[in-house]
Amino acid sequence: MLRLLLLLLLLLLLLLLLFAGSLPLIAQAQVPIEGAAVILTGDTLQIGGQRLHLYGIDAPAEGPSGRMLADRIGDSTVLCQSKGQEQGVICTVAGIDLNAWMVEQGWAMADRREGMEYIRLEDLARKFGRGIWATSIQLPSD
Repeated sequence: MLRLLLLLLLLLLLLLLLFAGSLPLIAQAQVPIEGAAVILTGDTLQIGGQRLHLYGIDAPAEGPSGRMLADRIGDSTVLCQSKGQEQGVICTVAGIDLNAWMVEQGWAMADRREGMEYIRLEDLARKFGRGIWATSIQLPSD
């Protein structure tokens, strides 16, 4: 009986060692990223040295989109939640979804390759000529 118990304990220890390497990845996907943001483009920012793509949106590389995002954030703390590995993040400032705000204000388009959440907001921005829809700026290409 003691031999069987030791064998089970050894097996459990081996399983823990085997899966220990994947535990940080699982935990990391659930942990929000929070801090001061550096705006790289209208759909990419950096927090604590970590480069983050705003999920579900695509902003022009040139033009005012990045500046508009930076102005919206100001000195506020940004809170980002991962949508999963390599899917991007949804970021908020004071409870406001920045991804949705960028599309709603016309500074980014809904990226249909990533999701359908922001299409209605893009349609409204286009209809009312907001942001990039009011200009002849070069839109991002697929």
